[in-house]
Amino acid sequence: MCAFMAVACAFGGCGHAVAAQIDKPIRFIVPYTAGGATDIAARTLASYMTKSLKQSVIVENRPGASGNIGMGIAARSPADGSTIVMASAGQTIAASYFKQLSYDLRTDFVPVAKVVENQRMLVGRADAPFNTLAELISYAKANPGKVTFASFGAGSSAHMAAELFCQEAHIKMLHVPYKGNADAVNALLGGQVDVMFSELSSVISQVNAGKLKAYGVASKTRFSGEPDIPTIDEAGLPGFEVSGWLGVLAPRDTPPDVVKELNAAIVDALHVPEVRERMTQIGADVTTGTPQSFGEFMDKDLARWEQVLRRANLYKQN
Repeated sequence: MCAFMAVACAFGGCGHAVAAQIDKPIRFIVPYTAGGATDIAARTLASYMTKSLKQSVIVENRPGASGNIGMGIAARSPADGSTIVMASAGQTIAASYFKQLSYDLRTDFVPVAKVVENQRMLVGRADAPFNTLAELISYAKANPGKVTFASFGAGSSAHMAAELFCQEAHIKMLHVPYKGNADAVNALLGGQVDVMFSELSSVISQVNAGKLKAYGVASKTRFSGEPDIPTIDEAGLPGFEVSGWLGVLAPRDTPPDVVKELNAAIVDALHVPEVRERMTQIGADVTTGTPQSFGEFMDKDLARWEQVLRRANLYKQN
């Protein structure tokens, strides 16, 4: 049995009211800077969790090292329900990308609830010599390594989405990492790089204004907030799918009753229409469930990115 699934099975089904177990304010760690999609999602959840748990849920931003600083802090926190962390796809990538981390994703945390899948979109500079996904792939095949792609850091989810795209399209592109998502998007807008897998919320206004080209969303289905933009699968690369995601973890050994209480509060919050609308505004679709289903999902994601990194010769190279 896989790591997260084994842990999650101890918790059984959730999403229903349980007797109150948490008797102190809750620190909700966001391992990224304030203002981004992860931060907005956490703050939206926190306000509603505060009401249902009758405890203050306080968001604390602890950015750095592609989210690994905040994750390490969360892993070393008391396992009593007073600390939770908003994890993302970046953490399942980091588990296979970095040689040394201050935490072990598989053993230092228990899954609480998946929150959303946040849409990624492949976009290009406005004057790129390719207007469609098929033209991009054809151009890249004819010019190996000439097409450049930006990311918000080596080993980031944007980097790995592009690596997976190259593998499945059988092309070679040149990676150009930047310090953050804003820097990468600005480089794309300025024409310094050709394409990028970005969170949809970060680029959709520029796409709609004609400042960037949209080649397709990277999810299995079209994003409900922008139904006219096709998926990459529809646009010419059958079977391609890579979505970001956000989910809540708690330190290892957090009691099962506490995990159930946290899960119930998150699930309840995600059923509130205003919360779902806010998630749509940041380019995300709500996809919650039990700790067990989240654990199973994370095990699959860990295995997937390990395979991608090995094929790209990037496994534990950093």
